[in-house]
Amino acid sequence: MSRKKDKTEETVEKINDSDTGNDAKDQSVATETVAEVASEPKVEPDAKDAMYLEQIQRLQAEFSNYVKRNKGGLSQAKIDGSSEAILSFLPVKDAIERALSIITDTASLEGVALIRKQFDSVLTKYDVTEFGEVGDQFDPHFHNAIMRERSNENSGKVIEVLQKGYSRYDKVIRYAMVKVAE
Repeated sequence: MSRKKDKTEETVEKINDSDTGNDAKDQSVATETVAEVASEPKVEPDAKDAMYLEQIQRLQAEFSNYVKRNKGGLSQAKIDGSSEAILSFLPVKDAIERALSIITDTASLEGVALIRKQFDSVLTKYDVTEFGEVGDQFDPHFHNAIMRERSNENSGKVIEVLQKGYSRYDKVIRYAMVKVAE
């Protein structure tokens, strides 16, 4: 726009400054300058260009949101998949615990205790936490009460743990199976 204004001002100055009285020559200069200004391409975008620009900006924003949304979904899928794998190994942990409770031979007991220690370190590495202890307050978000027993002392508390519960990243992988006092 400033270029158009400069040429127009230049033409007006030429017309005003000419003292020759040769109006035909001055008018031809003015006509040539006006024709040059009119033939220049428009600087402002038209409505169609603005519409295309808006569509491109929307598509870029949608794609950016898509990437962000799926990035979180991908990491959650990894966590869920590895949690499923860990869940399939938990019966092995239960078997090790049962073996420790029935083995009487000292050498065997030490060997199985070492296996349990190794198993526990792997669970810790993957941020798996064990829960469900005798004396805990019953919480349906963590415990699955499969038996109840009347008790005046421990009402609403876990009195026996039949199977430990496990969580990972504050999400329960397996609920603890417990006996609860009423």
